[in-house]
Formats: sequence, C-alpha cells, structure tokens
Amino acid sequence: MRLLLTSAVLAFVVSGATGQVASAQSSVTHYCAYYNDGSINCNFHSFSECDAAVSGVGGVCRISALDGRR
Repeated sequence: MRLLLTSAVLAFVVSGATGQVASAQSSVTHYCAYYNDGSINCNFHSFSECDAAVSGVGGVCRISALDGRR
C-alpha cells in the first residue's frame, strides 16, 4: 500500500512539472532542417534561419514535430 501511494504521489509531481515546462515552451516554435544527407537540425527559431542553413547544401525546412504536440 505504501509503495502504491508513493508511486501515485511521484506520478502526480512528475506530471505537474512536465505540464509547467510544456506550457512555458509552447510559445516557442522551432524549425527543423532536413538535409539531403539525412541529417536533421531542429534548433532554428525562424523559417528564414532554417532556410538559410539548407540553402546551397540541399534540404527542406519544416516546423518541429514537437511543436505540434504542445
């Protein structure tokens, strides 16, 4: 019983902390550069930054898949 109660409290605390982090980051959109060589970089804060990175080397830019889940 004690283990069940401890697990429930821990799950509640973790879910609360995760919700705060996700909501704090929800206003930030990241763009991913998918390069023709198969590499991916999702650290761009604007489409133009991403587009400049793939320009000349080949690839496409898309909104990060993680941004759609927030």
